[in-house]
Amino acid sequence: LSVIIIVSLVGGIGGFFWFRQRKNFLVLTHYNNGVSYLETGEYPKAVEEFRMALKRQNNLLDAQYGLGLTYIKQQRYHEGIEMLNTAVKEMPPNAIAYYNLGRGYINVGNLDEARRALENAVNINPKIKEIHFNLARVFQEKGNIEQAKRHCQNALKLDSNYIKAKEYLDYLSEIRYMRPVNLAAIRQALMNFDQNDTEFMVKL
Repeated sequence: LSVIIIVSLVGGIGGFFWFRQRKNFLVLTHYNNGVSYLETGEYPKAVEEFRMALKRQNNLLDAQYGLGLTYIKQQRYHEGIEMLNTAVKEMPPNAIAYYNLGRGYINVGNLDEARRALENAVNINPKIKEIHFNLARVFQEKGNIEQAKRHCQNALKLDSNYIKAKEYLDYLSEIRYMRPVNLAAIRQALMNFDQNDTEFMVKL
């Protein structure tokens, strides 16, 4: 009887390990397929594969990141931001992950979160020119021209032939003064002005 019990127990353990190995193999297969489709621009297929990987192992950070990045590529920014946020909180510090999160925020117009993500990226790795370039864009949009220039210059220190940074720095150098537009104040002024004030109308 004891021999039968031992044999049954060993068989059960063997079956469990076989099942776990098969599950891990399928997760890895779906994840690798997702990466391949992402690299070739077949985004709907990449989404399906990453989702299948996460269905089998919902805490797989690489699949969460891959799915988030695919959503960004598809311009599904809000979904991408949600996925990337989940991934970057749990994975080891990764400049590229924060960079892609920042790009997502730029595309939905959330400049404060974009700045936060990109500054995290540059603190992790200050030697990626694209991070500095996108920080320059964010600072320019927020009206901080000097900081925008500084990050353009940092990008050019890393790559003196970085054409986009050169052109953008030239553009920034032509701007004397800029601050965020106060739309509320403009609306209020337009509501209150005297239509018979010819001098004001000419200036406007």
